[in-house]
Amino acid sequence: MTPKCFRSFLVFIAVLGSQAVAQEVYQLPDGPLPTRPPAEAHQLNDFDKTMLREMENRGAVGAVIAVTRFGKLVYARGFGYADLEKKEPVQPTSLFRIASMSKTITAVAVLQLVQRRKLGLDASVTDVLSLKPVLEAGREADPRMRQVTIRHLLNHCGGWDRDVSFDPMSWETREKAAKSAGVTADEVRPEHIVCYMLGQPLDFDPGTKYAYSNFGYCVLGRVIEQVSGEPYEQYVRKHVLAPLGIKVATCIRTGTGACGKLGTTWLLKNAPEAGAG
Repeated sequence: MTPKCFRSFLVFIAVLGSQAVAQEVYQLPDGPLPTRPPAEAHQLNDFDKTMLREMENRGAVGAVIAVTRFGKLVYARGFGYADLEKKEPVQPTSLFRIASMSKTITAVAVLQLVQRRKLGLDASVTDVLSLKPVLEAGREADPRMRQVTIRHLLNHCGGWDRDVSFDPMSWETREKAAKSAGVTADEVRPEHIVCYMLGQPLDFDPGTKYAYSNFGYCVLGRVIEQVSGEPYEQYVRKHVLAPLGIKVATCIRTGTGACGKLGTTWLLKNAPEAGAG
């Protein structure tokens, strides 16, 4: 993905981020939704109409739209409310949680390392990480684990299927990982989850089927740290976001898990400087 294409994607996902809000039911105030800057006659009015129609159809409380042309941000506007109780309107610079679209950022970081010949797509994940699996008494590590590659993780075909066994990112798994590592659930780190899961059997042979995996991207986050020698957030800020002019972004832990869900999702600010360049 070229820098210009990736920049446009990051700006665009601020619009999609509003759909996380749309899953909840709110009583909207009477009257039209606010827009920031205020609506005025301009040649991009059709974007306003489309956004307001889509927000009504989806029951979305707030959204941001941005348009780039030849790598330049030419239009940005907030719609609806960032805080419904306080009637605080969404601004073009409002932060949006982008949830699993954070995986795209992680994937770009991994592919950068591949381009720089620091990592191979077909490298064994266990060889890259050199982490010891946590094994229950009498259990041996699944030999298929050594077959899991970086490419498998990127494509969600590493061998884990939460619909077949269990969700590696669940609170229950976090508690088991904490116990095996001798720490409390609040002290669990992503590497604890990874070591615990390396000691569990895979649900299918790596590369033989697709099964959406938050855990796979949790592992990729650890790969980035191992290969780059930098913490995940620091690497992404310096090598992925900063070169694109994205200066305002926050990496947070979400939910009750430790990575992926207990791991990393990004809040991106749709600021004019994010599209400049």
